[in-house]
Amino acid sequence: MTQLVLRFLCVFIVVFLCGSSCDSTHSVLQEGREVVGVNHGLDGVIWVVQISDIHISSYHPNRASSLENLAGPLLAVINPSLVLITGDLTDAKSKDHLSRRQDRGEWLQYRQTINKVIEDSGLPEYAFYDLRGNHDMFGVPFVGSRLDYFSKYSISSSRNRTSSIQSITFKNSGWKHLFVGLDTSMKVGLRGPCNLFGHPTEEQLRKLDEELSQWDTCPPDNVTKLVFGHFPVSFTASAEHGSRLEYTLAKHSVGAYICGHLHKSFGPNLIHHHLLPKVEFHDCGNSTVNRKVEFWEWELGDWRKARTIRVIAIDQGHISFTDFSLSGLPVDAAHQREKWLPTLIVPTYPLDSYSMEQSAKPPYFMPSHDYVRSLIFSIQPPESVIARLYETTLGKLHLLEELEMVLKMKTGNSVYMYESPWQSAKYIDSANTQYSYKVSVVDVAGKVTESSLRSFSVQRKVSKLKKTWTEFLVMDLLWERAFVVLLRLALILFFILFICPKFILHFLLGNGRYEQWSYNLFRVGSQRLTVRRVFQLIAWFFIQGCTRTLIWWEQVFILLWLVLCPWFWGQVLGDGYPLGFMSIRGWMVQVNDSSPLYNDLGWPDILVIVIPYLYFVLLPLYFLIFTLSAEDFINKIDQVESSAVWQKKEKAFRTTSSEAKSSLPYKGLDKGEGGPFRCRWAWWIIMGGCLLVSVIHIGQVSAIAGAYGYMTVFASPGFAWPVPILMITTVFQSLSCRKH
Repeated sequence: MTQLVLRFLCVFIVVFLCGSSCDSTHSVLQEGREVVGVNHGLDGVIWVVQISDIHISSYHPNRASSLENLAGPLLAVINPSLVLITGDLTDAKSKDHLSRRQDRGEWLQYRQTINKVIEDSGLPEYAFYDLRGNHDMFGVPFVGSRLDYFSKYSISSSRNRTSSIQSITFKNSGWKHLFVGLDTSMKVGLRGPCNLFGHPTEEQLRKLDEELSQWDTCPPDNVTKLVFGHFPVSFTASAEHGSRLEYTLAKHSVGAYICGHLHKSFGPNLIHHHLLPKVEFHDCGNSTVNRKVEFWEWELGDWRKARTIRVIAIDQGHISFTDFSLSGLPVDAAHQREKWLPTLIVPTYPLDSYSMEQSAKPPYFMPSHDYVRSLIFSIQPPESVIARLYETTLGKLHLLEELEMVLKMKTGNSVYMYESPWQSAKYIDSANTQYSYKVSVVDVAGKVTESSLRSFSVQRKVSKLKKTWTEFLVMDLLWERAFVVLLRLALILFFILFICPKFILHFLLGNGRYEQWSYNLFRVGSQRLTVRRVFQLIAWFFIQGCTRTLIWWEQVFILLWLVLCPWFWGQVLGDGYPLGFMSIRGWMVQVNDSSPLYNDLGWPDILVIVIPYLYFVLLPLYFLIFTLSAEDFINKIDQVESSAVWQKKEKAFRTTSSEAKSSLPYKGLDKGEGGPFRCRWAWWIIMGGCLLVSVIHIGQVSAIAGAYGYMTVFASPGFAWPVPILMITTVFQSLSCRKH
């Protein structure tokens, strides 16, 4: 018994000594929840790397080769605790970009590339987290199906991270840094383009709430929380009962939600400050309180074209990030690291005023930050590090102070923390003054590297970021709500265009007043514009558009079909799976004979089809049809009035002279009216508009047919053919009116 106890103690001591000599210890508490102990010598500091939207493609091998040659050596220098790969691992597109389908070769290439990155970086495999994007679910009928290559070739699958909610906590000298991964990709993966949004479920949001509260204590501990996913909040749908992701994140005072999906082509400032007015909390006394909360959403540009990575640093509760573009680095120089590896500078304090939290942290989050601090990642040791502080007054930049920074910590051979004391009270900004700083590094080889200029505010005033209109549209606009508004607005417009004018027309025709009223609006001598006449002309325009009964019924039939019936059928899942059909309520599809019939899939993803069709095809076409009807009527009035004028002139001319019969003015008019194609410039402009709408419609139908199958889409009666049939009918009726 004594020998057994001694052996146990020896084993325990050996394990303890080995564990204490390592930089980190890793353990799995339960499925989907991991804990890592970090010991790199600096309390409360951790840094991670994010890569997003790699889009490994069989037709663009440079995406994989650049990731393989650049990411591994760079990660070896940065030595992060975590590498987040936030979706769209493969491209899943055909060469012409029309068809979306899973390609096993792309997934094999992805896994081979990531294995090489892990090997070159020297990081443990558990430090890599990848999750699904919408491209990774194109045509995948369900998780675990034969087309679900993510479950076979991803890092998460090899680490048995099968849950859609995963968390990992890094413990560092009394601090906890919680990272929660969120996979909100479609459960039934439709092919694009109707696979654009994240679709969290109520169960997922409940599980997310549970994971974010795992370290909540009373009094609270030093915990920093970050959530990472693929879809921005603006492209995330509501759960089944209307719950929203942003309220769950705000409820737990998440420091930041980091994501991908949108590419750098939309703009460099893809960030959004969520400030929610009231969120319900339970304090330590179990009483309910409502208070204003906030969190930041930071979207990362893509690796696909921009070759962008992000380093996120947490310095004692303060979260900052810096993006780096590797597009200019030589992808074939992986073995000459000293020559091409850049020096990366990540300032950690003071925080960037354009992306910091506005409200002050609780006291336990406020260490005495009387230092300017920065992380530096360099294969060449820094020789000199200087922080330069600037004042911006009325748009002019002035250097105020240079601070010599000293080494606070070094870990490994390439990670340095530098800091310098500063007098923050000197930098209280005013309405006309703003302060900023940048860090300059000179390494032992003499190479100079500077960080970008970063604004700061010691009063924690968030600077307002000037966004482009594309950045505003993709980050600040909730597209699910926008889709509902745009759809309802279109239906209201169609109701105004057809139902109301038709009732008025029926009333006027019943009283026999419509023709006289219309003629009075355009008769000679009534050309003076008044407010009343303008409203009468607008009303007449819509009423006149309803006078052609056949065309009116065709238009109403198209609208009723689009609202009540399927738009088209298509191969919305992978090859070999049943067809589905799309209506204004979403997709309906059955995965196999034994599965249930899934309804309303792809809502609000179908907006990429519905909104362009309604606003760029139907509405313009209907407006052009109304305009053509109005032009025909006005032309008829002109002919009547012109004929009456020439008859009066002819009568007066004959009374004065009976000899110049062959030169009567009306002869020229008769010559000009010979045929339906007489010169009417307005008619030809309208025909040009119809031609433009036809081109847009053909382009949209061709794109959808390429995505879901040409035969099925072109055979669908409610989408491809009504527009050309309506257009042909309208043109023939207009030509027949011109002959009479």
